[in-house]
Amino acid sequence: MNNLPESIELQDLIILASYVDSNLFLLLLNEGAKEISLMEISGMRVVNTISYKLPISLNEFIKKNTYM
Repeated sequence: MNNLPESIELQDLIILASYVDSNLFLLLLNEGAKEISLMEISGMRVVNTISYKLPISLNEFIKKNTYM
């Protein structure tokens, strides 16, 4: 990765973003931290998305530093 990830926290969604080469990758953690998705964006186009249901909630492992 070219630079460190940045994060945004919304009410029920945490978004981590980072650039790899010229593409933007978004890591989305939602639904009470029980689903994780990876979205790849090139220009103004979503080129790949994959989602996984998690067997447990990750809420207890996530430290939230800032609120929006």
